[in-house]
Amino acid sequence: MKRGTVLFHSRFLFTDGEAGKKYLVVLNTPDPKNPAPILLCKTTSQSRNKPETPGCHAERNLFVVDAKHDFFPEKDLDSVL
Repeated sequence: MKRGTVLFHSRFLFTDGEAGKKYLVVLNTPDPKNPAPILLCKTTSQSRNKPETPGCHAERNLFVVDAKHDFFPEKDLDSVL
């Protein structure tokens, strides 16, 4: 697995007990000779209290991906990393 890989979980268990679709993005490429944890970033399409402008929002530790971007198959929702 390498940095930038987008993983799909069809039955991700949320904190409220519900299960649903979730995309995870791999942030690093661990060296197989020197094992390290794989770092993942969860995505959300829930825009409540999130910026709408695509790109990096370092002050909020967020990155907004426009719904028309190629990463995700569902093109109707913006995603926040």
